[in-house]
Amino acid sequence: MSDGIRLFLDLHLWFAATLTNPYGQGAFSLLALGGMVCLMVGAMLGLARPRRRLLLFLFPVLASQGFVLGAGLLQVAFPAGGVWLGLVFASLQIAVIGLAFFRNRDVWLPSLCLSVFCAIYAWYAHFAAATILNRLPVS
Repeated sequence: MSDGIRLFLDLHLWFAATLTNPYGQGAFSLLALGGMVCLMVGAMLGLARPRRRLLLFLFPVLASQGFVLGAGLLQVAFPAGGVWLGLVFASLQIAVIGLAFFRNRDVWLPSLCLSVFCAIYAWYAHFAAATILNRLPVS
């Protein structure tokens, strides 16, 4: 349980740390670095043409955090390491990100950047949750 709470609290810090150390975790960090660049570009473009609907992109990020926390609190042995749980999570994330992008199609460039960020962050969170569900050591 403590690993799950620690991952929940540190997930966004590890993701943001790729700005200062882009090769810290190899190719895995480069993908997160691309997500951070998309977040910064999307946020700047979103601030240039503010739309309240752009806040819909907070839901996938909160869902990712909730998925990591849920995996940490459950910590039960899932069949096949919880693969089906990850697939359900990924499917829901794709649907929510697609809905947010569709609702913000009038400001498509910030929506595209924020969609890419949310997808990469969801993948990063899925990897973090897999470390718990598969009982991998957290370093």
